[in-house]
Amino acid sequence: MQATEFVHSYLDAWNHADAVGVANHLSKNGTYRDVPNDDQYSPGELVSMRAEFFASERHQYELTGDVLSNDYSVAFQYKMSSGHNHTPYRCGAEFITFQGDGAVLISDYYDPTYSESLVKGLSHAITTQKYAKSGLASEQLDSYKERLVKLMAEQKVYLDPEITLPSLAQMVGCSINQLLVNAT
Repeated sequence: MQATEFVHSYLDAWNHADAVGVANHLSKNGTYRDVPNDDQYSPGELVSMRAEFFASERHQYELTGDVLSNDYSVAFQYKMSSGHNHTPYRCGAEFITFQGDGAVLISDYYDPTYSESLVKGLSHAITTQKYAKSGLASEQLDSYKERLVKLMAEQKVYLDPEITLPSLAQMVGCSINQLLVNAT
């Protein structure tokens, strides 16, 4: 299956609250990682966990931006909206690693609060309010933001399944907290 077809099929399962369909995108021994909560699920555990989630509330998932892929991985950004009024409520990115024909790892990185800059690929300006208490001048934060956007655009660091916040912050030349200010 091609990367774009895989992502559309995967998001379709989420939009239809199909826990089995979501889990079927993993290979038999695959793992789903909820990175912000530091949780990992096998396909069977994912079905149980997603079934509970889908029973509690309906959401709509929408691809934002392009599906990026190489021979072994796929990356995409998404926006989750509340199902009843389509109010944006979560933005995230998923990184999927393949081995053979199956997804062996799906890593879900998301901001539990709505983040317009993530949806727009970290490209809109950071407002003064967001960093007023950071202790940094707006020029310094803008410089960090430029480095971050450049890393994403030119080096495509988001395709590295081993990337961590500390290593990304080191690449940008700032602290993890300053990096988080730039990504929100």
